[in-house]
Amino acid sequence: MRTAKWAGLFGFLLLASCVYYEVVPAQDSLAVGETVRVDIYLHHCWHFELFGKEIYKCKDTSDVYGVGFDLNYDSSILQYQDIDLSNSVLSGATAVVGFRNSSSDNGKLVVGVSKQGQVSGEPGEGIIATIILQANSSGTVELTLDDPYLLDSQGNFYVGWPFYWAGLKGSSITVNP
Repeated sequence: MRTAKWAGLFGFLLLASCVYYEVVPAQDSLAVGETVRVDIYLHHCWHFELFGKEIYKCKDTSDVYGVGFDLNYDSSILQYQDIDLSNSVLSGATAVVGFRNSSSDNGKLVVGVSKQGQVSGEPGEGIIATIILQANSSGTVELTLDDPYLLDSQGNFYVGWPFYWAGLKGSSITVNP
């Protein structure tokens, strides 16, 4: 019993010290044929309440150079249209986007956003990218993230392989006929 408590506390502290990614659609409901802009945010701080007090745990990510993630959704309801970096906190960044369309990974958009050349990174707090999706059929679709990466200008991981964790906060959208 004592070991389980310590393991739980260690896991909580480990997660509480990391950055987190968040999916924020411009609207949570739309009609078939309409498009929706989905912002992907990067936050440096976890916050939680402990004994009635707001606790903030922040990680120094002052040299963000590249960000990667997978956006998962039901591709029979939503279809990828474009990626917009005009509001990205990584100035001058470019994006590489791949779409997996297989029986096991249908609806997985693989995204990499990075600065170019030998330049310093940036704080990176805020919108990393905006994904534009079109509604193709009605239903409710979950938008989830996985496989996050966050690199500094020297190629070192803030988040990613092998043991650097990030929180992932998804969302959902309802498409009406």
